[in-house]
Amino acid sequence: MNKGLLKTGIFPIRSISRLEHLLGTGREELRHIAEAVDSYYAPFDQIRTTSDGRRKTRRIDNPTGELKKIQAKINGLLSTSVFPTDMHGGIPGKSTKSNALPHLRQPLVAKIDLKNCFPNTSHRKVFKAFRETLECVNSVASILTRLTTWNGCLPQGASSSTLLCNLCLLPLRDDISRISEELALRQTIFVDDITISGIHTREAIEPIIKMILIHGYSVRNRKVQVMPASCRQETTGVGLNRKFSVRGNKYENIRLRILRYNPASKNSQKGLDSIMGFIAHATFINRSQGASLRRLLSRVVKKNVVA
Repeated sequence: MNKGLLKTGIFPIRSISRLEHLLGTGREELRHIAEAVDSYYAPFDQIRTTSDGRRKTRRIDNPTGELKKIQAKINGLLSTSVFPTDMHGGIPGKSTKSNALPHLRQPLVAKIDLKNCFPNTSHRKVFKAFRETLECVNSVASILTRLTTWNGCLPQGASSSTLLCNLCLLPLRDDISRISEELALRQTIFVDDITISGIHTREAIEPIIKMILIHGYSVRNRKVQVMPASCRQETTGVGLNRKFSVRGNKYENIRLRILRYNPASKNSQKGLDSIMGFIAHATFINRSQGASLRRLLSRVVKKNVVA
């Protein structure tokens, strides 16, 4: 068992009979879905505007029907496992804020983003996670892998993919942890975002990138950010310098969204829902920033109603 996983919860699963019971689905049905897995995906391109005004397109593999239900059940089984305290993505009770907390008010922070993390997490890595980390028997590890991977990797949009990614990243996490401990650094991992902080942060970047490559992942050079305390520090969208905050450009773009909001427009409710989502996230990170945005929205709505 990988030493990074503190507790495997309901695992290991030692028989197909046990898997049938846990998923509430017979083995023949599971095998049928696994064999016809291609018919359960309906891919689409998701286009969204980020809070800083950029338009991003992401391919969503989009599992459907019974496969989607089974993946949700598998994710429930995976969520009984206890991950290392420095892993935060997709883990119940953790968030971008808990991921940022260890790096608050540090002299130097670096953020390293894994490139195409899900596509680079192969079905072989997933099988190894089920077989070696969670210690399932081969037959169980095999069918679970077939039910949770597509086109040879973790699918975008599957509920089970984030925790499976965490499992597959445990060996890399352990190697990064050894580097961090040697240099007295703090580290966190939020799915594909690796953050380290401390005086010797710069010394750790090259060894960590080397380990990332050894484990079959890669890094975009432009996605390696080194942030001294003299400039704005952030990770996973959370400002770190003195107290938690929504980073400057993100906050300003939320304000611009509010100022441009027109309650009389055709898609006013959709626009309002989007704005409220951004405000809720800002409030979670920094209550005073969230309150300021809510006051601004109230003024804009009132102004338009009066007009």
